[in-house]
Amino acid sequence: MSKLIHSGLVRVRKNKVFWCCIICAVILTVAVCINQYSIKRNFNATIVFDKLFLSFAVLTGCMLAIFSSLFLGTEYSDGTVRNKLIVGHSRYSIYLANFLCCVASGLFFDLICILTISIIGIPMFGFFKNSPLIVAMLAGMGLLLTILYAALFTMMSMVITSRSVNGILCLLLVVVGTIVAGILLARLQEPEFISGIVISADGTQHMDGWSNPLYLKPEVRAIYELFMDILPFGQGLMIVDGAVMHPFRMALFSILESVLFTMIGIWLFEKKDLR
Repeated sequence: MSKLIHSGLVRVRKNKVFWCCIICAVILTVAVCINQYSIKRNFNATIVFDKLFLSFAVLTGCMLAIFSSLFLGTEYSDGTVRNKLIVGHSRYSIYLANFLCCVASGLFFDLICILTISIIGIPMFGFFKNSPLIVAMLAGMGLLLTILYAALFTMMSMVITSRSVNGILCLLLVVVGTIVAGILLARLQEPEFISGIVISADGTQHMDGWSNPLYLKPEVRAIYELFMDILPFGQGLMIVDGAVMHPFRMALFSILESVLFTMIGIWLFEKKDLR
């Protein structure tokens, strides 16, 4: 399998989609930093560098969805998978080698995003607001999430033969998953009480507060948090927002889901009829 991994990494290094994803990641991170700095200057807003630094947890998912579907889809269109089987490689080895290549690519995307944001963002926004230990823990969870992204998109790319269909499905999954996770996170961030200005009958104004009907009860909140810890895109948004409530549980879900997606992918790939 080492030969498969080595040849796969060589193909990654020479792959145009890989370098296009890196260029897009750099452009997007620079654009985000400039946009946030513009908001800071024009509206005197407080921009926390921590969120920008951890934004790779969301961005890498998008990059891997594009890269995995096109890179691994070429294995089918070029007949590479069939050729590997002919020369004696097992399906298990082929799948794992491709998965590890996607993991390596995803971690490299992470590194590029972190370096770009650090070089541009620190002069603009200063250093971390939270403890470096907390940021390091969140960044570590982001790296685990990258492995989960790789496991998910490798499974889809090795099971779905058509590059175009798989690419559309991967991107659709990212968009829908992020929207759903955003809705869940917005509900979790609803305040318990709402305050505002109340005008009395005689025209006087005073501040008053009342219960927020959208605030989640403890048992419902626990379910929402569980879904956010399970959903890969929910994990990404919570890491970026620094709103991780159960870090060890989230990390455990990342590991378990990575193993689960890989096992399902291997099983489906073993059953797949390669023509």
